[in-house]
Amino acid sequence: MAEDKLFNYYERQDVLPTFGNFKSSAALEAYAGQRRELFSDKLVLPPRLFQDAEVLEFGPDSGENALVFARWGANLTLAEPNRHAHAKIHAYFAQFGQTTCLRELVSSDVEAFRSDRRFDVIDAEGFIYTVQPTENWLGIFHRLLNPDGFAVVSYYERYGGFFELALKAVHAAGKALTGRSALKTAKTLFEAKWDSIPHTRSFESRLMDVLENPFVRYRYFLDAAALCTAAHGQGFDIHSAWPSYHDSLAVYWHKKVLSGDEKLQRATRHLGRSRLSFLGGRKLYLVGKAEAVGRDLGFDRSAGARCR
Repeated sequence: MAEDKLFNYYERQDVLPTFGNFKSSAALEAYAGQRRELFSDKLVLPPRLFQDAEVLEFGPDSGENALVFARWGANLTLAEPNRHAHAKIHAYFAQFGQTTCLRELVSSDVEAFRSDRRFDVIDAEGFIYTVQPTENWLGIFHRLLNPDGFAVVSYYERYGGFFELALKAVHAAGKALTGRSALKTAKTLFEAKWDSIPHTRSFESRLMDVLENPFVRYRYFLDAAALCTAAHGQGFDIHSAWPSYHDSLAVYWHKKVLSGDEKLQRATRHLGRSRLSFLGGRKLYLVGKAEAVGRDLGFDRSAGARCR
C-alpha cells in the first residue's frame, strides 16, 4: 500500500522504529555516552550547549534522544505525528525523572507544526529526507529558530546510502528466491552483521525501518552539495557534519573572512571530490581538474581526475 508520508507507514507497524526499551539508568547512560561522542567529537556541539536551551525535536519516535537532551539540561518540545509513540515517551520521561523537562508533546509532523515560539535547537533525525522538496522544511526551520540557533539533521545521502539500497536489493531477492518471510530472510542474511555492531533497537525494527521501508529509495535520498546549496539559500551556514562537509585541509590566513558564497563554493567542491568516500565508507578522494570531478563521480581519466 502506498503511503503519503513516512509516519503513515510507521503507524501501520507493530514496532516503533527506534525503541530501545531502556530499563535502567545504566542502559540510558550508555546510550547517552554514544550521543555525547556524536555531538562532541563529530559534530562539535558540546552537550553544554543544551543547558537551559529550548529544543524542538521533530519525529522523536519513542523519545530516547529527547531523554538525553533532557539529561543535558534542555527544555523539550516534541512533535511526533505517530500517536502510538506518545505513551512510550511519557513513560520514559516519568521513569527517568525528566517529566519537568517535557514542555509539550504534540501530534504533528514538520509541515503541520505551528508555534509562535522560537527555539535554540531544532533536531530532526532519520526521517527528514522524506519531507520534500527540501526547501519546505528548511524554511520551517528558519522560521522557528532563534538567531544563531542550530538545526541538527540526519538523512540518507545519495552516495552514502548506496549500500543500504544494495542490502535492500539482496533482501528482496532472498525473499523472492526462497519464499520465506521477510523476517526469516533478513535474519538468515544479516543477523550476524547486526549482532556485530553496537545497537539499541531490535532486529525487527531495523527490518521495518530500512529493509521494508518504502521510503528508503534512491529518489528520496538527498545530495549533500544540493542540500548545502538549498540551506545557504535559506540563510543557513554549515557548522559541522559527519563526514565533514568542510575541506579540513584548506589553509588560509586566519584573519581572512570568507563570504557565505565562498564558503558554499568550497564546501560543494569538497563534497564533489568526497563522493567515493561517502559511497565506500573509506578515504577515496578525487583529485585533479575540477571539471572532471564535476562529472558523475569523475571517472573520466582522460580529463585528469584521480582517486587517492
